[in-house]
Amino acid sequence: MAPRDERSWVFIVRGAPDIDNIVPVAWAAAQQGHRTAVIVASRYDTTRDPRFALLTGDPRVQVICLPEADVASGPGRMRRVRWNQPRVRSLLRRLNTAVVCVEWREGIAGASSSPATLMKRTLFADFISQAQYAARNLGIPTVALPHGHSVKTNLVLSPHVRATLDAHSGKLPFANRDSFAAYVFCSGYHRDVIVSNSTMSGRNAVVWGSARFSEAWIAELTKLTTGSVHVTRRPNTRRVLFFVPKWHNLVDRAATMELLTAMSRESSLHVLVKAHPRADHTSLTAQERSTLMAGGSLEFIEGPAESAALLGVCDVLVDVDSSIALDAVMRGIPYVRPRWLQDASVTTIWDTCVVAHQPTTLNEAMQLLTGAQIAAGTPDDTFVNDVIGGRGSAPLDRYVAELAQIAR
Repeated sequence: MAPRDERSWVFIVRGAPDIDNIVPVAWAAAQQGHRTAVIVASRYDTTRDPRFALLTGDPRVQVICLPEADVASGPGRMRRVRWNQPRVRSLLRRLNTAVVCVEWREGIAGASSSPATLMKRTLFADFISQAQYAARNLGIPTVALPHGHSVKTNLVLSPHVRATLDAHSGKLPFANRDSFAAYVFCSGYHRDVIVSNSTMSGRNAVVWGSARFSEAWIAELTKLTTGSVHVTRRPNTRRVLFFVPKWHNLVDRAATMELLTAMSRESSLHVLVKAHPRADHTSLTAQERSTLMAGGSLEFIEGPAESAALLGVCDVLVDVDSSIALDAVMRGIPYVRPRWLQDASVTTIWDTCVVAHQPTTLNEAMQLLTGAQIAAGTPDDTFVNDVIGGRGSAPLDRYVAELAQIAR
């Protein structure tokens, strides 16, 4: 399909979570004839990610890697001057930008305009903030796209969230996100939770479904990643994939270790353990790892192994609250959610459907995992519409159509 105009839709990504969720949108846009530029504003190694092989094979897509834009706050932040606002503005002009898409994050509504702040911001703001200010200066709309998909249907009152609420009169301080032309959610329930518990006005809070977990993209990603993970299968075992949970989401660490230890000692299981892409939230101590390895039936998957590929070589997924469970159920892979590992105050989509197995005790979970057969749940149309945004390519098509309207 020939490009519809010469302007580019610019997508700025940094790490695995936002790449996993935003690249499908860039790919779909290119498939429908739109010029796209994907800016990787970090040291992320695109050569090891099959998504970028898909993108770089399309003449409508330009991938721009800017490792020098990966400068965190702290002593080294002076190096951010290399991508100051005038330079970012020049880049957007050169790309003939129609719209700028970034991951969920702070916006720039209500930002201070004092001379001192303006000077400091112009020179030393982070790259994505600079892109927002540059876009506003050029009259280019910005859109915040999901870097994940929440399966939780209420606000998880972790210590950090409680402290934030207490410091801001009971609301999350998200009013600056009103600067986006659209702040996109995958589902209505997640939008409602965030808007009702924050200072966002909600005027720009929209629901477009999940590009990452759409059936069309899952099929594409499965093709891309099949065969990329090689784990020797132990004979006569059921292979279990376990994702280490984010502990701050009110997950019982001791009980989780008890379950992992039991699985590691079960000879009929072959347990593969993978950390969340945000590994700092899911890390295990050296002692915990040593204890689990001693069981004999468990191994850790190190490095950047694709979650989609790992699912393809396993028989069942065990996970507490990661969105990777959506990948499993949409692919017909049995999903077990150990309900007792997470605080009872946390509610999820799995509580109102029969797609997931939710054992409530350790014994119940082990009986299920070692039983003769574990049935896979079948998502019905209501589930797919409410959680994913429709069948087939419907979510991807919606993202492209909505962005086209904003980019006009």
